[in-house]
Amino acid sequence: MASTLIIIVSYNSAPILARCLDTVRRQTLVPARIVVVDNDSEDAATLELLADLTDVDVVRMDKNVGYGPAINAVALGSDGYDYLCCLNPDAFPASDWLAQLVGSLEADPELGSAASLLISDKDEQVLDGAGDELSIGGYPWRAGHDRRIDNRTLASGPVFSACAGACVYRMSAFKAVGGFDERFFMYLEDVDLGFRLQLAGFPCHLNSLAVATHIGSATTGYRSDFSVFYGHRNVELMLWKCLPLSLLPLVGTLHFLTCIALLISMARRRQMNVYLRAKYDSLRYLPAMLRERKKLRRAIGGRELLRLMNWRLIP
Repeated sequence: MASTLIIIVSYNSAPILARCLDTVRRQTLVPARIVVVDNDSEDAATLELLADLTDVDVVRMDKNVGYGPAINAVALGSDGYDYLCCLNPDAFPASDWLAQLVGSLEADPELGSAASLLISDKDEQVLDGAGDELSIGGYPWRAGHDRRIDNRTLASGPVFSACAGACVYRMSAFKAVGGFDERFFMYLEDVDLGFRLQLAGFPCHLNSLAVATHIGSATTGYRSDFSVFYGHRNVELMLWKCLPLSLLPLVGTLHFLTCIALLISMARRRQMNVYLRAKYDSLRYLPAMLRERKKLRRAIGGRELLRLMNWRLIP
């Protein structure tokens, strides 16, 4: 029987963590192990909750290492698990959610990951995301974010990558590509991982029957300077590392134009300095990302990748 490891990354996450764990305990497919990796929380309520957990393993980090490193700290050293489930503390899955996602991977051994249908926790008629898309301009977004739910948004099928807030990876595929890139700290580490999985020949499937409600940015804040910095820095790291050279003329040109448009938007939001600082900070990673390119497993080329990308520049 397939075994699943669930990892939830926590940082001052009470009381959403308690609600998340309650939904995990109600899963019809019982996971082999549940681990909460806590990124050095200081909130008293979170510390009390973690201390009282008896049916969940708690791994305490001595500092806030970020999302990807927290997952890797447990997943890359764990043996005997067929699947790795990543779940944010602000995501609350339906009782058959895990069974649906694992079922997708069991049905198709070529899949590297399975994405779930995320519904807004504020309005269950609004979609939070149906997997992640990557635009032809090199910027990712959650498919269908903030749209009203209809038959089109409920369709299952291939997507570029899974949102790591609520998804399942095939453990062998996750380890084959090296897990999350720990230099990302937070934001887009899941799209980067999905990119590498696609290149290595491990596609992603959206199972729209695997439903979870999601608050989104419950810890870091929506459009906060923190999220703007890491989001716009990390997109450059991802492209330098993963984008095939054959797509550089097209995607590179469109990415530059998208960045100019975003600069104008950030100026209107009074976050231009944060945006420019993010782009400048990305330059210090350029040599490492170029070296990393040589290590990537490549089972598909630029033409196949192009078919997976969204031809819109903005959502």
